[in-house]
Amino acid sequence: MSKLKQIFKLRWVFLIDGLGAAMSALLLILLIVPFQSFFGFPSDPALKLSVLPLIFSIYSLTCYFTKPPSPVFLKIIAIANILYCLLSLGLVILYFAQLTIFGLLYFFIEKLIVVPLAVWEWKLSKI
Repeated sequence: MSKLKQIFKLRWVFLIDGLGAAMSALLLILLIVPFQSFFGFPSDPALKLSVLPLIFSIYSLTCYFTKPPSPVFLKIIAIANILYCLLSLGLVILYFAQLTIFGLLYFFIEKLIVVPLAVWEWKLSKI
């Protein structure tokens, strides 16, 4: 793959990650918090958790608009995404007794999206 194609591909991964992270933050703030009784996840931890994807979104979108983005920056966001998944999994375990099936489903689906994305980012960071 040519260097130009690699840079182009890296840029799109940062865009995908940045928009996805923004979506995660918004879902936590606009879905999980106001409908706390439906999902069973407490509002305060949800708000605190939403800060991380917001930071990740800013980071990834900044990398997207930076020319050329570095594979090292992709490795950083891959690690951050995995750590986010571990943290939110820990919170799911902590609040498991309070979570409804919908809360469990929300976090399960989130992990189904974020973990493969992080693995893809990690692989691409080695090009």
